[in-house]
Amino acid sequence: MALRQDGVSAMAEKEKATGAESDGRKKIETNVNYSTAQSSYGQALREKLLAVLPPIPTANLKKESAKSWCGACQKCGGDDRFVVKDNGQWHCRNCHGEQGGLIDYHLWLDGLSFSELCKKYGITGNGKPDHLSYLSLERKISSTVIDKYAKAGKLFSQNYKGKPAIGAVYSTLECNTTDSGGVKVQQYIMTDEHGKYFKANCKPAEAFFFIVGDPKTANEIIVCESVINALTVATIATGAAAVAIGGSTLVKKLEVLKPYREKTVLAFDNDEAGRKATQKAANILDGGYAIHWRDDDPEGLDLNDLLKQDQPDRVTDLIVNAKWVETETMGPEEEILEAKSRDFSFVHVSDLLSKPKSVPWLIKEVLPQNCFASLFGPAGELKSFIALSISLSIATKNEFLGFPIHKQGPVFYLAGEGFFGIPARLRAWMLYNNVDDSSIIPFFTSNQPAQLLDENSASQVTKAIEVLQADHCDPLLVVVDTLNRNFGPGDENSTADMTAFIAALDKIRCRFNCAILLVHHSGLSATDRSRGSSALRAALDLEFKIEKHKDNIRKLSCTKSKDFEPLQEIFIEPKQILLGWYDSEDGEELDSLVLEKVDAPVAGPSIVKVSGAKRIALEALKRACFDKNEMENIGAKNRPTDISSLHSPVHLDVWRDEAYRSGITASTDQASKQKAFKRAVSGLLDMGLVGCENDYYFPCL
Repeated sequence: MALRQDGVSAMAEKEKATGAESDGRKKIETNVNYSTAQSSYGQALREKLLAVLPPIPTANLKKESAKSWCGACQKCGGDDRFVVKDNGQWHCRNCHGEQGGLIDYHLWLDGLSFSELCKKYGITGNGKPDHLSYLSLERKISSTVIDKYAKAGKLFSQNYKGKPAIGAVYSTLECNTTDSGGVKVQQYIMTDEHGKYFKANCKPAEAFFFIVGDPKTANEIIVCESVINALTVATIATGAAAVAIGGSTLVKKLEVLKPYREKTVLAFDNDEAGRKATQKAANILDGGYAIHWRDDDPEGLDLNDLLKQDQPDRVTDLIVNAKWVETETMGPEEEILEAKSRDFSFVHVSDLLSKPKSVPWLIKEVLPQNCFASLFGPAGELKSFIALSISLSIATKNEFLGFPIHKQGPVFYLAGEGFFGIPARLRAWMLYNNVDDSSIIPFFTSNQPAQLLDENSASQVTKAIEVLQADHCDPLLVVVDTLNRNFGPGDENSTADMTAFIAALDKIRCRFNCAILLVHHSGLSATDRSRGSSALRAALDLEFKIEKHKDNIRKLSCTKSKDFEPLQEIFIEPKQILLGWYDSEDGEELDSLVLEKVDAPVAGPSIVKVSGAKRIALEALKRACFDKNEMENIGAKNRPTDISSLHSPVHLDVWRDEAYRSGITASTDQASKQKAFKRAVSGLLDMGLVGCENDYYFPCL
């Protein structure tokens, strides 16, 4: 990133030469009494809560001074770390440096939000709940700011999917009001969990912002990632406007801000995504001012974190001392050096041990960030359904089989097969999860398999992701479904070829700092392991196995977990969903499957209901798989429909001929027969009633 290290902006240098004021931008004014202006929202709840909360225990603490006691911390352990003062304030020298009161203590100790703590102790408000109290009680936004933008219709309380949320209204710079008559974009900020969702059918990628202040007349325009950070600026700086971009595409939004470039300050979070967004924004603006985080600032810090830590002056300093970021222009040799330095580096031991690091989950207890994972199982056991469900859950922040999503973002799916059925599966998932607008889901699937052992093909995959990355942020997950179809010119049983394949995936993972999920088949004979070279399993961080359990239920288990507690086995049952789509020829409504988590099934008879063309096709396959010698002796009319002892799988052509003879459809038209058989095969595979290996099919009894 081309930040000026001397802290002097390009404009400051120009004005210094002409004798102008050194900074070159108007100084912002600060709300000195921000802390005394804390919102009255939720004050009654705080008072009720303080009346019932247990006091901070001090029995095991020893006197440290006339006004403080110290002892072991209940969270991180160690002697003399936990300090309580006689005024009720406390802190831990190791894991909670900021001082807090009694409510802060219980929030920290129990790991709860304010509303969750109220529920725990039976504290309720009067009348309709006002979720805006979250902004004051947990984010320290001032009451003046909350009242102003609530009255203007830009902030409101509203449940989203049955959970408490704050609504924020986005608008264009030209229509910075709620009565403009123009299109508005609404975002919901969850108060009981981390998460932000845009309302269906809105256009968050267009040039819409959550705006505080008047950008056209303000001394400064502070560009933030989130609504909370924009409100933080409004709480602290009276002379500045702030706009929240909502975490979506920068291009259209920053183009609108170009006329105000000289008074715009980029204030993105202190993380890799924020640093990349800063340089990308500077490139769009042809250079711009940006806040410069200190080297010792924790990764992931943002403006509101500083406000919560009672450091409003740091926010002001970051803005006032913003540095100029030049447009990044590098020649081919510099690009190569930059790529090499980014892809490979060393980290000092002191940085690794600077503080305890929690697992950075994508899906809690299931899939961490930046990992290499594999899901394997026999054909027809819902592997692709699971991979799609994981992908769409991360892209939309909807739970995966009850497991919460910790980070939402783009997912890229390298589809090697099943292109015909993917739209139906996506449609079923959206209907089941009440996702209305597909245009706002950052999920992308390839139009053909990749050949990852081929360097040119692998490079095309990377470039295709980079094109979409420019508008949709960095990918969090890349799914390869399946290994065989995306492997390329090589032998998956060869250690050398498998090692090269793993290297190609590692290159993608390191380039985008994303997780890789590989969908793979189990062995033909050794079904308890994945097919091919053992070099694959050795390279994995996580490995999952899906297998048939009982009736129509599958068992998902973790067979390898390198650095994490392995996922406890879970049971999954497919559920049929009507799509509201109809076949253009026969008018039949189309369907697909979604996955539901179920309890472990108890022993009992196995019953699977199959009807229509799928039933005819399944019975035809059973007959076709029966011993060929007996088939010749029995004759067509006496072929059995309930076979308990089946032999070799049969080729698709053999199965198709038998299905046609059995009357797969009442129509005599060849095209109708082909369509009915194709749909039946797809449905039986999805239900796990049929298995397939290299175009040879067999019933899964």
